Amino acid sequence: MGGRSGQGRNKPKNNTPPPANNPAPEPPTDGQPPVPPKLPPAPPPEPQGFDDVKFEFTKAELQADYIKEVGNKALAEMVGVKKDFKGTVKVIGYKSYLTVFFTSATKAELDKARENGNPLTKELTASVEIYPATRTARIATSRLRGQKEGTSKELFTRQVEGMQKLGIKRIDVKATGSKKSGNDGYYEMMEFGVKPTRRQSKLIADKYNIYKSDKQPKLRKGEDLMKSEAGRKWWKENGFAFDGTFDPSKNSQQYKNLKRK
Repeated sequence: MGGRSGQGRNKPKNNTPPPANNPAPEPPTDGQPPVPPKLPPAPPPEPQGFDDVKFEFTKAELQADYIKEVGNKALAEMVGVKKDFKGTVKVIGYKSYLTVFFTSATKAELDKARENGNPLTKELTASVEIYPATRTARIATSRLRGQKEGTSKELFTRQVEGMQKLGIKRIDVKATGSKKSGNDGYYEMMEFGVKPTRRQSKLIADKYNIYKSDKQPKLRKGEDLMKSEAGRKWWKENGFAFDGTFDPSKNSQQYKNLKRK
């Protein structure tokens, strides 16, 4: 009668732990140790600092996945603000890209600059467009005179290194200005190593070769202007806006030259 109720009463316990959710290592081959499973790459560490930065988002839902992937602080870093920046970084989402920009001057400072005869002063200090699908970026060099975010080189270097950490492969640069305009972005970007497009590189070289003296060697590429004192002087006086590119990767020659200058 009691036989059935006693079944399994003295059955030994199974102490084997349940299988883990992690993928099992591949079986050994030819006596070699097991190959560990491939894990997805870890996300880049969150930048330190930027604790006083405020963020203002417009249409963020259009780029919500990318914003979530990189984080707010990384956006601040790639637009070039300092870690102790006390201000607002604005982010605007579009269908295929997002724009990140910041202001480093108050309205009173801007009004005072204009009163002092600087009509080119803009509230927009730095603006970067990020294209997540292609991992590329675009920068225009209109900049604020007397900005508190450091020299243009410091700002551009911070932007390059911020994008570098997030795997941006190419920066397209719109170098603006001329000597007459008072905006020397055209000169600075050439000095920082931005490479003009092939068409504009030829145009710059052709113009220089017309005006150079017979003692000066003929120029083959526009970017080679900055290799000689005569070329730099000519570009300072006669330069103009151009489109170019910059490779932000750590091993690129452009980045190495930027850090050496």
